[in-house]
Amino acid sequence: MPSFNVSMILVILSSLSFLSLTSAQVPNYRYHFCSNESTFTPNSTYQFNLNHLLSSLSSNATRESGFYNATAGQTPTAATLYGLFLCRGDLTTDACQDCVATATTEIVQQYCPTGKVAVIWYDECMLRYSNRSFFSTMQEEPSKFLWNVRNIIEQDRFRKLVEATLNDLVPMATNAPSGAKKFAAKEVSFTEFQTLYSLVQCSPDISGSDCNMCLWGAMANLPMCCDGKQGGRVLFPSCNLRYETYPFYQIQSVLTPSPPSPTPTPMLLPPPAPGHLTRPKARSAITTIESLKFDLATIETATHKFSYDKKLGGGGFGEVYKILNFDECVDIEKQRLLDWSKRDKIIEGIARGILYLHEDSQLRVIHRDLKASNILLDEDMNPKISDFGVARIFGVDQTEGNTSTIVGT
Repeated sequence: MPSFNVSMILVILSSLSFLSLTSAQVPNYRYHFCSNESTFTPNSTYQFNLNHLLSSLSSNATRESGFYNATAGQTPTAATLYGLFLCRGDLTTDACQDCVATATTEIVQQYCPTGKVAVIWYDECMLRYSNRSFFSTMQEEPSKFLWNVRNIIEQDRFRKLVEATLNDLVPMATNAPSGAKKFAAKEVSFTEFQTLYSLVQCSPDISGSDCNMCLWGAMANLPMCCDGKQGGRVLFPSCNLRYETYPFYQIQSVLTPSPPSPTPTPMLLPPPAPGHLTRPKARSAITTIESLKFDLATIETATHKFSYDKKLGGGGFGEVYKILNFDECVDIEKQRLLDWSKRDKIIEGIARGILYLHEDSQLRVIHRDLKASNILLDEDMNPKISDFGVARIFGVDQTEGNTSTIVGT
C-alpha cells in the first residue's frame, strides 16, 4: 500500500479546506415557520400568485444588494402575496442566487406546501412571504435561537467580549446609508488560539431606528439561549445576529463600513405623533451632566469597590450593583422633590403612555418590560417610557399573541 507522510496529509487537508470555502455549496438549512392558521387550496389563484412571486424573487437574486421584495397580484385581494429575500451581507451574487433558488424550491415542495405565511432561514439567506404586507415593518416573531453545543472557557470574559463586540457592530449596521446593506462583521482576538467572529444584519427595507431596536431585542435574548457557549445566533424576520469562535462568513469579502454618524437622541413615548421607537444607548446615557456628578471614587464606595456580593445582575449594558449608603451618594434635597402630588402626576403620565401605545398609536406596541427603571423623568418631572428592546408590535386588529421566549425582568 502507498504510504503518506505527515506533510503530504497536511497539504491534502489544506487543499480540501480551501475548496470548501471557494467552491459552491448547498445552502445550510436552519429553521422554518409555517402558519397553521392560514392555508390555501392547491391549484387556486393564490398558488398561481405564489409561484409567480417565488419566480420573481429567484430571478432577482443576482442583485448586488442581496435583497429584493416583490408583490404578486395586480390589486390587493385575498390572493395577493408579499415576499422578499435577504442574503448574508458577505455573499457573492452567485452564492446568493444559489441560496434563494434553493429556498424558493424547498419552501413549497418540502416545508410549507400550502401555507399562506412562511419564513425559512439558511446560513446564507432568509426568504419569507405572506398574504399581508410586511414591507418596511420591523418584526421579531416568529423567532429562532441557535447555539454552539461546545462550552467556552473563561465564560465571564468571553461574555463581556461578545457584548462589547456586538455593541460596536449595531451602530455600524443601523447607520448604513439609505439603500446600502445594513450589515456589519468583526473579528476580535479572545485567546492566543481563539478568535471571536461576530455578525449583525437587518433587512434593508426597515429604518435605521427599527434596525437598532430589532438588534437590541436580539441581543437581549442571547443570555437566555447561548450563555457560556462558543457560539450563538438569534433569527428574527427583520434582523439577525451571530457569533462563533470560527469564521462562518467570508472575511475578505466583508467591507469595512464608513464611520457611524453620531447616535441620534432616542425618542421616548408618549411622543406628539407616532414614530419609531429606539432603545436608548448606555454610552449616550452616561455622558449626561447629571450622571457625571458621581465620580469613580463615589461609585466604588457605594458598591464596595464593585463587590461581587453586591452585584444584582447584568445584561447588554453591563453589570448592575446594589448601592450602599445611598443618603451619602445622592443629594437629600432631591428626594424631597417627589411629593405625593408629583408621584400621582408620574403615575398618570405612565398610564397615558401605555394607553397611547395600546390604543392611539398607528402601531400597537406592547412594551413587555415596564418597570420603574424604564421610566425617565424630564426636568419638569414628566414621565417618559423608555427601553423598547423587547417590545412587540401588534397588528391594528390583533388583541393577543404568542411568543416562544421569556422576556422582561
